[in-house]
Amino acid sequence: MSKQTQTKPPPELEVIVIVRGGVAEVFQKPLGVTVVILDYDVEGVNETDPRIFRDADGNLCSIGRWQSHDEVNPKHPIVKTDLEGDCSRLWKCPDCRRTIKVTYEELVVVGSPICTDCDQPMDML
Repeated sequence: MSKQTQTKPPPELEVIVIVRGGVAEVFQKPLGVTVVILDYDVEGVNETDPRIFRDADGNLCSIGRWQSHDEVNPKHPIVKTDLEGDCSRLWKCPDCRRTIKVTYEELVVVGSPICTDCDQPMDML
């Protein structure tokens, strides 16, 4: 293929969704991408609640939707830091108070970090 007909690959699109205490929140998404989160943890919620829907299979769920034109607030201190930095978080051991910096990529591989000094699960700061 000649260089004249080659095209640049499209930019990589990355969507970051954070789940804390069972609540999912879109942390980062590019403009032009719609994000839909179906939450099936609706046990005990009244079916008439306006936030509850049925999916294509008829199962009850809550739907979170961020439209393609919605923008994550880049002025939020956590978002601004992570968008400008290396997308990492500080974690602290509740026992020995040791802190470490863990990237999102590392979290995907290992999950929540464990303190290497006292073998306790660490808390995100």
